[in-house]
Amino acid sequence: MLLKKRDIRRAEIRSSRIRPRIGYLWFDTWAFDLSAKLEPVLAELRDTDGLVLDLRQNRGGTNPGVDRLAKFLLAEAGLI
Repeated sequence: MLLKKRDIRRAEIRSSRIRPRIGYLWFDTWAFDLSAKLEPVLAELRDTDGLVLDLRQNRGGTNPGVDRLAKFLLAEAGLI
């Protein structure tokens, strides 16, 4: 299967609830705008007990989104 070329300036993001207390998050790249796009999604999934983070076909990218997602997932501050 050929993957289409991704623009690391703009992330495509999808989220849903698999079950009432299980969230699902997929994005195609760690793009420059990912952090801002994650804010409303993570706020919506804050009350879940678990999160499926689907990184299939993710092409990598830059780190601002990594920092935001790590803050959401980690119980206490730490070095990434």
